[in-house]
Amino acid sequence: MIKKITVINETPLLISSLSKNYMKSIDFIPSTTLKGAYLSRIIDGDKLFKEKSKPQTSLSFTDAFPSMKCQMNVPSLATLSKDESGKIADKLNVIIDELEGRKKIGEEVVRLKKGPRNWFLDGEVKEIRVKRFHASVIEVDPKLKTVRTVRENNEIKGLFSHVIAISPGHQFTFEVKGEEQEIQELESMLKNGEINVGALRTDGYGKLRLLKAEKEEVEIDDRRDDFLVMDIYGYLPYSKYTEALEALKEFFDVKVKIVSIEERRSLDYDEWEVRNYVRTGSVVLLKRKKDIKEELYNSRLKDIVVNSIESGGRIFFNHKVHEKQGS
Repeated sequence: MIKKITVINETPLLISSLSKNYMKSIDFIPSTTLKGAYLSRIIDGDKLFKEKSKPQTSLSFTDAFPSMKCQMNVPSLATLSKDESGKIADKLNVIIDELEGRKKIGEEVVRLKKGPRNWFLDGEVKEIRVKRFHASVIEVDPKLKTVRTVRENNEIKGLFSHVIAISPGHQFTFEVKGEEQEIQELESMLKNGEINVGALRTDGYGKLRLLKAEKEEVEIDDRRDDFLVMDIYGYLPYSKYTEALEALKEFFDVKVKIVSIEERRSLDYDEWEVRNYVRTGSVVLLKRKKDIKEELYNSRLKDIVVNSIESGGRIFFNHKVHEKQGS
């Protein structure tokens, strides 16, 4: 089962990537953070701190990005560009026109880059506005329950952190895949406000509550006449990206890749793991070959979408932002 879940942060949200003394939240909730928060609720207390063990779960999460009207959105696409009026528009048709020889390369200047994250709402691309919450937080010694201190120049100073968090009241939407019973358990936890994510959870930060959960059916949007557009949502493991291209080569030739790769390090107990990810908003443009077997083609696309959810990211084909562009 795949479900689309929308939550609201009832308290300030701090997903920090900076130091302890100055913490500024990023503007989305990574899939690893969501999964870790869920696993912390089902962990076997008898084994905690006694042996290396990981709670087992069938659930896989995508990243949770700010959303409106409970809809999934590719938050940033490399084919988006601002026109002279400052409006954000899709320039994919310019790339296709150049590929097909209808326009000379460089005839229309397009600055293709992933800018601020965006919503696709009511047929238009709009910039996301995330409100911030500023605070100073005193650090408390977890054992003594007193203010943590440090000695400098024979003076004892209390430690505090400057925090820029996301204000309460933002909606975040993500997809979760797994067994129905476990998804229901996750929904129950979110309904009861039992899941907190990010930093400063003991101070009440990061409480998520369920707004809506809908069963998702994987559908492939009608393709353009000769092209397929593959968009990356969230951070997709590079291995899943290459698997998708391998599965598509029977039907398509790759024409344009506007893809950003990021290396990430994570600590698994006492060992560091280094993995490469394709960043959100990356785009691959593929041209259709002749004599495609429709049934096999549609089945293959659906398999790619479902398998991408397993790894934290999500692949979209022919996202609606490209819908009105010519082929």
